[in-house]
Amino acid sequence: MLERDLANDFTETFREYQIWVPNNRTAGWPDRGVQINNSRIIWFELKIIQHKLQSTTVSINTFTKEQAAWMAKWQRSGGFCYLFLGIVDRDSNEFLNYSILRCSNWNTWLSVPYSKVRLEQLLLFEDRLGILDWFKDLFVPKDVSNKKG
Repeated sequence: MLERDLANDFTETFREYQIWVPNNRTAGWPDRGVQINNSRIIWFELKIIQHKLQSTTVSINTFTKEQAAWMAKWQRSGGFCYLFLGIVDRDSNEFLNYSILRCSNWNTWLSVPYSKVRLEQLLLFEDRLGILDWFKDLFVPKDVSNKKG
């Protein structure tokens, strides 16, 4: 799997939303934005990462310090941003699963390029439908029209 393949999967996953792809990007801008209600944009940086099956950690060493700084600034200002990961087996290059990395504190982004990430810190998904369900649970308001009250 290449990052181009991951980008296609991302587009297919979020096809019901307006997807923003920045051009003329300065250093650090994320790969994709998903526009939701009230013109809010949720940003995603797309990365393919290699994983050794026996390991309990992964390195996201292609995530640059400029990208980490951008994500930290966005989150510090109240925005939402995530890494959208395609995990492949280091030995066979076979696709394993999709994953989302979210940082609970904005300053945690700054350490991601230099640290190993524990698998338990990642949200793991077997397919794109799981990612879409996760996204909708977080960002799409539930229909409250049937509630009395």
